[in-house]
Amino acid sequence: IAGWYDKREDLLVEKLLPGFDKFESNIGNLFPGRDVGKDLIPTFGKSITVLAAEQTFDYLDGEPGIKLPGFAVIIDLNKQEDAAMFQLVFQTVVTILNFAGAEDGKMMRGPSVMTAVVHNNTPISTIKLLQKPKGDQLHISYNFMPSAATVNDRFVFTSSLALCKALVDDIKNPQDTERLNRNFNFELHPNALTPLVKANRRTLLAKSIQKGKTAEEAHSEINLLQTILDYVKLIRLHTSVRENGFVVELSSKWK
Repeated sequence: IAGWYDKREDLLVEKLLPGFDKFESNIGNLFPGRDVGKDLIPTFGKSITVLAAEQTFDYLDGEPGIKLPGFAVIIDLNKQEDAAMFQLVFQTVVTILNFAGAEDGKMMRGPSVMTAVVHNNTPISTIKLLQKPKGDQLHISYNFMPSAATVNDRFVFTSSLALCKALVDDIKNPQDTERLNRNFNFELHPNALTPLVKANRRTLLAKSIQKGKTAEEAHSEINLLQTILDYVKLIRLHTSVRENGFVVELSSKWK
């Protein structure tokens, strides 16, 4: 990332530079008083990992009407002390979202406070609802209970406390320590989405019928979607640098 950033004016076509400068300015707003190139980019280590995972809703006395998977971003740090900057950004973003949600009424969540818990000897910053909401059609915002932690020179940001705890355990006791020669790796496991479709089946059926489909057509479409998702095990796109050049590879696995 640092190498690309330093040469961005040579690598990007001229018409893209104004848009990139605007993006850079927006990122800089989250890091007041810091230069993106000199202060922010050098904090990133070898890898940035973005993942999705199955989510539970044990922090609620109910569940959202639309259930989303959990999401996480894992940033390798060059130095562990750089985590303080990301922790400050996490707290700032959560505070801004709470204020914005309270002003426009879109968050629809009850009052919450920033708190800290310790899991596997690792402090985790998270959100705690003052009262557990009840109901089986709660607002979609209840899918998100942001949490963050620093573990083994990595900053972990997740959409739920349960996922953050799981990643803390996995990073401290990795199951697979082999580092593959991939400088970009995108993996999609469609069959893992089947439970998500099943969990949201009632909502998907209702939306499909609202758009003019018959109940039979709506059921058939969702059944077909589940069949396709269950059949495809893996779609992977990755790149690597080798002696004979730069390699882009697309692969898949089927049931």
